[in-house]
Amino acid sequence: MAEQKVDDSMNKSLQYPSRNDKPASSKPNPSNDKLPKIATPNEVELPFNEGDWEMFRKIKAKYGSRLDVFYGDDLTRFVQGYSHEKEREIETFKRIDELLKRGFEPEKYKDAKETKEDPCAKQFDFKQILEKDAMKAGEEEDALKAWPVFMYGYDDQGHPVMYDEIGNSNPTDLDACFEDNEANMKAGKFEKMRKLKTFRFRVLRRLHNTKRIQTGRYGYDGSVNDKGGLNAITKHCIVMDIKNFHAKSLTAKYRNLVKDIIADESNLWPNTLEKMYIINAPWPFRFAWKIISNFIHPITVAKIDILGSDYINTMKKKISLDQIPKAYGGTCELP
Repeated sequence: MAEQKVDDSMNKSLQYPSRNDKPASSKPNPSNDKLPKIATPNEVELPFNEGDWEMFRKIKAKYGSRLDVFYGDDLTRFVQGYSHEKEREIETFKRIDELLKRGFEPEKYKDAKETKEDPCAKQFDFKQILEKDAMKAGEEEDALKAWPVFMYGYDDQGHPVMYDEIGNSNPTDLDACFEDNEANMKAGKFEKMRKLKTFRFRVLRRLHNTKRIQTGRYGYDGSVNDKGGLNAITKHCIVMDIKNFHAKSLTAKYRNLVKDIIADESNLWPNTLEKMYIINAPWPFRFAWKIISNFIHPITVAKIDILGSDYINTMKKKISLDQIPKAYGGTCELP
């Protein structure tokens, strides 16, 4: 592996991969013998190349201390996640700007006018998004009833698995929980859309924190390893059950909502999906998927399996049965 030229000051910042004279092994090193044995995560062995290091240098020069609010693996996700783009630098800066705007500089947008086109123009504060008062009393409980989602178990490389059951939600319940009425929208009030976005951002922030915990459990410290990659678990799996998929979900209103959420979350958390299983998929969804998939990057689409009722035969190849809840065909009982 060719020696990479790296700005020494990067090693002094948590936001950039640090290089040691004696790089740590890329192999997982569990902190105790009770942890399941895992294979080396794919992302850990993805080496940085000279183009990546050059991108890090440009990011540091452009943003400086503004990025001190980021987690240690955030920049790696952007640098490697947009490496395939023709206009790599433009796209990378654009997405970093978006993350800063969306979740880390709310004071700049506190007086912004909110409209149907931009109902959350006042933006969010990701540093405080998990605080109890980030949502009103009872809001998160109501949101979880309308859009059930939970994390449980890990795949064979230690990636956490999130179960998303929106495909079984009744659109009427989603409307009641997340749709602002016409009078409020005309008055510039979009409280329910903000509730939806806050709810989703809280879920994803928790998911990110779970990966940070997994990183420590398996002896990874966020440094550059002996394979030239980042010693951190940065990806996750998603299982989405759509057994009770509603035909109403095919309407333009819901397609646009899904498109907006997918685009927003993909831009803010790029290069984090290891695998997605859409299970119990009925034919109406398979038809809708031909449309929905056009709004998702081809690299992401390639990571998604559309499965029928025999999904467990595919899932268990990557996720051990003892890491899958019984309700989903595994042997684990949810606490």
